[in-house]
Amino acid sequence: MRSKKLDTLIYVYMELADALGKLNSPELEPLLNSWPLSLGSG
Repeated sequence: MRSKKLDTLIYVYMELADALGKLNSPELEPLLNSWPLSLGSG
């Protein structure tokens, strides 16, 4: 069972990834592609 703190942190990372994805920056693509894998949601 995950903690509420962890769920909140994951939500914040996903919101940040969404905002950064809107920048359409090729430099950010590797980072944005790795987050779902790192967070276990991809």
